[in-house]
Amino acid sequence: MNWESLTNREDRGITPVVAVILLFGLVAMAATLTVIAGMSLMETIQTETEIEQTQQSFDVTSQQLHQAVESGDPQGLPDMDGSAELKTGTTTIEFKRADVDFNEDNYNTAWEETTTPYEININAVEYHVDGTDERFVYEGGGQWRVSNDHTSVQSAPQFRFSYDETLGLDVSLTNVDDSSQISGNDLTAHSEGPGASSIDESELRDVLEHDGTDSGDDIVIEIETEYYQAWEEALDRHSDLDHEDVKYYHDREAGVLRVAIEELAVEQSPTFNIESIDTITPNVEYGDSLEVEVKVKNVGNTEGDTDVDMTIADSASDRESINDLSPGDTETSHFTFKTQGNDTELRDVDGINNKKHQNIDQYDEYEFEIETADDSGTGSFLFSYEWEFLRIEDHSYDAESGVVTADFTNIAGDSRDYDITFLLEGESEDGEVEISEERTLDDVSQLSWEESTYEMDINQSRLPYGEYEYTVDVSDTNFPSAQNNNSDESIASGTFELNAGDGVGTEPGEIVVNEPTDVGVNLIGTEISAEGQDWWGNWQKQWGAVTASAVVGDTRYRFMPDGSVEEIAYDDPHDTGPGEQMEDFNLNTFGTQENVYNFEESIEEGSVSIEATYWTCDNYQYVGSDQYENRGYDHYECTDFGEPITADVTDGDVDPDAGFIMTRDQTRNELPDIEEGFDRQRSVQEVFDDGTEDIELENGELQLGAQDFAFMMEVTMDQTELADEYDHPNGYDGDYSDTFNSDDQTLANQAAWDIAQDYRHTAQSETGDPNFNDVIGYVEVDPGESYVENEDPLHSDPTLDGEQRTVNTETSDVSGGAGDGTGNVDVGVDEIVIS
Repeated sequence: MNWESLTNREDRGITPVVAVILLFGLVAMAATLTVIAGMSLMETIQTETEIEQTQQSFDVTSQQLHQAVESGDPQGLPDMDGSAELKTGTTTIEFKRADVDFNEDNYNTAWEETTTPYEININAVEYHVDGTDERFVYEGGGQWRVSNDHTSVQSAPQFRFSYDETLGLDVSLTNVDDSSQISGNDLTAHSEGPGASSIDESELRDVLEHDGTDSGDDIVIEIETEYYQAWEEALDRHSDLDHEDVKYYHDREAGVLRVAIEELAVEQSPTFNIESIDTITPNVEYGDSLEVEVKVKNVGNTEGDTDVDMTIADSASDRESINDLSPGDTETSHFTFKTQGNDTELRDVDGINNKKHQNIDQYDEYEFEIETADDSGTGSFLFSYEWEFLRIEDHSYDAESGVVTADFTNIAGDSRDYDITFLLEGESEDGEVEISEERTLDDVSQLSWEESTYEMDINQSRLPYGEYEYTVDVSDTNFPSAQNNNSDESIASGTFELNAGDGVGTEPGEIVVNEPTDVGVNLIGTEISAEGQDWWGNWQKQWGAVTASAVVGDTRYRFMPDGSVEEIAYDDPHDTGPGEQMEDFNLNTFGTQENVYNFEESIEEGSVSIEATYWTCDNYQYVGSDQYENRGYDHYECTDFGEPITADVTDGDVDPDAGFIMTRDQTRNELPDIEEGFDRQRSVQEVFDDGTEDIELENGELQLGAQDFAFMMEVTMDQTELADEYDHPNGYDGDYSDTFNSDDQTLANQAAWDIAQDYRHTAQSETGDPNFNDVIGYVEVDPGESYVENEDPLHSDPTLDGEQRTVNTETSDVSGGAGDGTGNVDVGVDEIVIS
């Protein structure tokens, strides 16, 4: 169909001219409607902008009023250009005690008032949006929005009910004072403070207090307000009124809300709070008396009586009575417990035996409890010995540091001077050397109940190997009877042994030496090789390239092919000098299979480690032939080194191209089940047979002595290859599965060792790596077989550090009692003045 067929139809009801006129008319009408709609939209946008701006100013004002109450500091307010208005008496809140029928739904007949109501009047600040019915209202600490006569809550005032063990009411309102200036610039809001509150607490208490009768123990709160919808929503949504003991009544036409709370009225009764506990004699010697004073205040609303009980250590007790104590008054109860005589009370305390005052264990700190009918508190005192006595509480010897420690306490009631004597006795293992040295600290002043720590640092390197006994003596010869009866309390002894190797600890890949010693460092197995038949059936053996060094303290030594060692750069195991190349230091060549490389060195303290490197080979060269089990072998050595794989511990971070190392000692001596890879390779047992005197491998465990340490190295598999082979769902799932691929070299070593012991047979590789048999080292710690006496002191000067133990003589721990007499009702109003 085309345009011509449409316009030339003879049966159309209008002519083309009329159609054009109608078209222009429609266009004009649409344009007019668009202009009208656009003007309306612009007016709407302008109105919404004004509302938003007023809302922002209102929000800032509300926040500043809240901050003025919270901080107590004056707060500046936004300029008020006439859109704000102070309205007084917008809401009245009445508190009344009543007898409520909670089954009655008609609020006019639901209760009978039993007291005259207490009334609070609240003012409001209204923000008007020009040309609209929109208003924003700040009232009582809450924020309302009024739109088209509908009021909604933006934030509610604090009007909370609690339903724990008993009902509670917490009302905290903020009122803008009648004298406030609302319009103008540079306005400031400041709080009048708690003392200026419009609440008369005594009148409110009179309304809320129960009079002891069966009627009027309920409370009714009545809110009459211009902003009924906002208060209704605030109470409904923000005040937790959903409780069986609370009834909510609505009167929307009158703008009145009523809330009835069952049995919230405060019962009239005396309440006895402990104001203070004063221990008059906090340090009680035998012969003295314990004296304690307790102040009790009646914070209730009627006069009453109470007993005040004092109980020591849940055993001995005494009671004082307080009678006819008026509300707000305080009375002091005095307690006395004697320590001697026929009426001794402290003998009833668990742990105290006054008839045997030389029983040293009874002298200690004892707690007591004070109780009234409504409150409780605790205190304590020190029961002291009447003679001079230092009691040793604990003592110990630290084998690693060689420090003897003794903790003791002066349990006497006064400060005293004491002598502290330290004695060390012993002999060498062979009985040829005897040790007996004594050190005394004279006239050490100790405060009463001063708790001190005495330390003596023994120079272990000064002692031959053997058994020793130390004695710390703090007894006082001026009172021999006391000391004779309690010698175990003031004299402490202990024993320790020094053995070869005691000053050495192990970490993966190193041993740590804590005292001067000699070390023998040995490289006993360096063979990495492959063997097999060529196309013509001839046997061939290729010798992998291996270099190695050792670190003793802060010095690195390189093992040389001729059996010597040379000192090289500490931080570079592959250090080469002018004209040298690493191929010059290859330890794994034809004919060197059983070679042992070793040296001895002395070290004061530090670490000892052996590090080895396997080099991939870019070129092998024929070096000779031999016979083995009726087979002829052609041997090839590496003459052109490629990339290295090094097992070392000098850096704590993992190198992806690094190998692994593990140290074995007398207690951690198990080895993986390591099989020989080829016919001509030695077993681990054969390596130790050839390289040591008597180290045996029995049932998978190296029989190492206290001075023996083995270094087992894996250098034909690096960290990347280990992860590729075992880091998959069917791979390694042992103790280090979450960490073996981490950046920590120690964890990597431990994971590889765990795999070598229990998981490597699950791998798809035919090498069976990691097996830790590529390079094997052995370190022997030898501090010397004979004791050589030197002039170094046996021990350093002792140290003494103490602090006096005291008790709190004033109120120690008081529960706080029943409060201030208003029970579970807390009502407050903060007054804000704007000027």
